[in-house]
Amino acid sequence: MAGILIETGYNEAHQWAVIGIGANLKNAPKLPDRRLACFADLATPPDAEECARKIVHSFDRWKKEWEEKGSSVVHQAWLSYAHPIGTRLAVQGRDTYKTGMFSGLDAQGHLLLTLDNGDVIPVVTGDILCE
Repeated sequence: MAGILIETGYNEAHQWAVIGIGANLKNAPKLPDRRLACFADLATPPDAEECARKIVHSFDRWKKEWEEKGSSVVHQAWLSYAHPIGTRLAVQGRDTYKTGMFSGLDAQGHLLLTLDNGDVIPVVTGDILCE
């Protein structure tokens, strides 16, 4: 129902992050290789501006939690909403497709995927699909 894109960088004076979010509120794109959903499939979709305000408010709240209590609080909360550990997932990159089991997050917040051969790889970017 939604996607997120994060770009980060730094220079001599500042570190920065740009976070883009797309949410399928009223319609979902039609893609031949996967099923997509939208909020309207389940209920009356919210107003887009109100939805954006709530997302920004939530970011502010979690940023404050992170600043006051550290990243482990954010990681644990994220995991409480994620697929259960051990869920089969596929990660589709631009030129790759890997399958395995969801194994949590590393210290940097990268998704950990245990491949069928037992190797554990961090996933920095890609589309996460239920297998």
